[in-house]
Amino acid sequence: MSDFTRSNRSFSSPPAPPLSSRSSSGLKSHNRKGGRDSISGSIEIYNSPKQTSRKVSKSLGSSGGVEGPGAPSPGMRGGRKKKQALFGESYDPLALAKRDKKVIPKKDTSREIIASALLSHFLFSRLPDNEIITLVDAMEEFRLKDGDTIIEEGAVGDYFYIVEEGTFDVLIDSTVVLKIDEVCSAFGELALMHNAPRAASVVATSEGTLWGLDRNTFRSTLAATSASAVGDIKSFLKKVDMLRALDHAQMSTLAQAVEVQTFEKGEMIIRKGDVGEEMFVLKEGSVVCKVMSEDDHAKQDSTIKTVDVVLSAGDYFGERALMFHEVRAADVIATSSCTCYTIASNVFNMVLGSLKDILENNMRVTLLMSLDVFASIPKTKLTALAKALVPMEFEEDDEVICKGYNADHVFLIKSGSASLECNNGETVVLSQGECFGEEALLDGDVYGMTVSAVDDLECLVLMSSTLQELEITLPAKCLARLKFASERRYNNHLQSRQSFGAGHKFIEGLDELRALENGVEDEDQELFKPIKIQGILEIKTGRTLGTGSFGRVKVATHLESGQVLALKILQKEAIKVTRQEKNIMNERFLTGKLRHPFILHLYGTFQDVNCLYMLLEIVMGGELFRLLHGDGTSENRLSVVDTAFYTANVVSVYEYIHADDIVYRDLKPENILISTDGYLKIVDWGFAKKVVDKTYTTCGTPEYLAPELVQGTGHGKGVDWWALGILIFEMLVGRTPYVGNNPDDTMAICRNIMNDEIEFPGDFNPDARDLVEGLCTREELTRLGCMCGGSEEVKEHAFLGSINWKELKAKLTEAPWKPVVKDKMDVSNFDDIYDDEPEYIEVYSGDQSVFADF
Repeated sequence: MSDFTRSNRSFSSPPAPPLSSRSSSGLKSHNRKGGRDSISGSIEIYNSPKQTSRKVSKSLGSSGGVEGPGAPSPGMRGGRKKKQALFGESYDPLALAKRDKKVIPKKDTSREIIASALLSHFLFSRLPDNEIITLVDAMEEFRLKDGDTIIEEGAVGDYFYIVEEGTFDVLIDSTVVLKIDEVCSAFGELALMHNAPRAASVVATSEGTLWGLDRNTFRSTLAATSASAVGDIKSFLKKVDMLRALDHAQMSTLAQAVEVQTFEKGEMIIRKGDVGEEMFVLKEGSVVCKVMSEDDHAKQDSTIKTVDVVLSAGDYFGERALMFHEVRAADVIATSSCTCYTIASNVFNMVLGSLKDILENNMRVTLLMSLDVFASIPKTKLTALAKALVPMEFEEDDEVICKGYNADHVFLIKSGSASLECNNGETVVLSQGECFGEEALLDGDVYGMTVSAVDDLECLVLMSSTLQELEITLPAKCLARLKFASERRYNNHLQSRQSFGAGHKFIEGLDELRALENGVEDEDQELFKPIKIQGILEIKTGRTLGTGSFGRVKVATHLESGQVLALKILQKEAIKVTRQEKNIMNERFLTGKLRHPFILHLYGTFQDVNCLYMLLEIVMGGELFRLLHGDGTSENRLSVVDTAFYTANVVSVYEYIHADDIVYRDLKPENILISTDGYLKIVDWGFAKKVVDKTYTTCGTPEYLAPELVQGTGHGKGVDWWALGILIFEMLVGRTPYVGNNPDDTMAICRNIMNDEIEFPGDFNPDARDLVEGLCTREELTRLGCMCGGSEEVKEHAFLGSINWKELKAKLTEAPWKPVVKDKMDVSNFDDIYDDEPEYIEVYSGDQSVFADF
């Protein structure tokens, strides 16, 4: 909703009513009235680029959903209150790219004023020129007269404004606190991030002109422009022969690393004899390559002639720089004004690694994925497995494996062929892409046949111990099928190994195979037995452990089994009002799928007319927030050793979820519980999402937001690594690095994130500082955890050098602190502030089918 309604460019309708007069979503007092946990903030007044910014801050309590006045937050403990999250609308960049751009005609002078104001503002200053131009085109004109109210304190608005002319008063509680009289001043930018209530009123004190940009236009424009630009680059890169073998994720990463360069007609782009350091893809224009002819190579005299090769849009040159450190073989000159996408070899190596190694490993990954037993392994684990394969060569008639010997190697044929001697004396010939020796994947097995090389044979060999080293567990049903297929092949029931390798369905013996599979249960099914429940009457609820965006979490006992659980109650009406149905369904399916010792387990779900219910693993040790901040009167700075332990817990979770392209997006001490064994449990997966390329929803907690989340230019796994850097700082210092003097001032925090460097205390551990600086690098591509080494770069950092990662995941490492928990019902480690008021369940007025799959 706009802050005001326009009629012939004037104000004729009253502003939106203040938040206090709007309907509640059903949670009284400190609970949500329409959104995730609230944030508080200020109104930022940005003046012309020559002036410094002036700020008027008003501290606002949590009113239950969005920033605004209200009762104290449930997380308030003495002088330190819990950090609250924000979220915005979700955007589909592909759909947005198909829509016509919003272009509102305006004078050149107006365009200059708008562009100048945008470029001086931290939310826009790092945007490329094409996106600035798109935003300038989209801004709407508002003409005002003396006395018009542009913004009303407490009202929810979604417009950001730039002053072209006129004067304005800023009022808090009807008192003028600031006058705006500068051209290019700007205000209301918090509305571009989420639907926050206004912290102050703004009233015109003369006739004037404002230019406004609404949140939906701002966010959707950035999403569409960014996605379209990356898509265009990828389409060009796919024309480069040596890059075609890159997978989707690699190509997307490379597209983000590309730079755009322009050259004038006659300009030398590549000079013969220079060392090649980058490749070029022509986007627009043409160039000429002066290449020495083959005859001239032989002559090597002063009369040598060159052959002119003309390249145009879509062509590429200099590509050997990505693989070889060699001198250029030709001059390349622009024959017109041209624009090129350029990829520097050092940047390529940093974000993806050696191109030669990538192409080799991608081939290995493809080979592994063609085998049924490896097909379900997450891509990152499969990539690590591919790197561990050892090449071996055999000559004709060499015996590769011998029947009856201990099976400890699996062989994948890269080239050549091999023969298998079956029990009936016949042989089966295997060729490229097939494998043998799979008995090595079955515990205690020996080779069931002898295999020899038919001709020159090259294999990629997997040692059975490698799976354990990489913590890869093959699904039990896949192993059952593997054993079945191997035994049948011994008797020549299969004429080719590829029948199994390609996932071919067996006809003979199919009933026998299904019976075998049905008798197998994967390990995680044994560890996490689901609880089936029909309704709330099968549960006895106890004390409230916490409240959140859409309801609360209670201690609960399953009456049939006596098992103590945490019952998360979510009100459908609150979810509907805030349009968070998709996030809630994401949380349900992700938590139901994830299996990790440091992730809260979901045992089951059910629902009724008004609420959704999630039965969760109960963790009685309280929040990491409580360990850090206690009762709020003092901060508890953790030791370096303790911080390293807790950091490693989070890294282990990240490694696990990122392997499946899941991004968490809401790391903070409030979302981390401590188990009775002292290990962490990551909770609240409402913002988690499977992200293959980038996503454009603004969500998270202001103090933990990465720059790309603040700006809205699209984000991926990098936001999690940034947040880990912030968490490490908070554990060691007792506060977050960008919070400033007012944790309620959202825009000041965001401005600090975009503009300021982290200031470390003098006694900050040097290794911890190096890790935090690596994780909190503003450029996502060069952020620790986001480069070619992925999570391994973080795990191998000196700060985490004392961590034994296998022992950590197995919980064999001694935790630094174990909370005191008397019994399963002991809630003493949680704040005793939640059960002093009645609960309200609001009647759901929406479509029940939205939650049909919950």
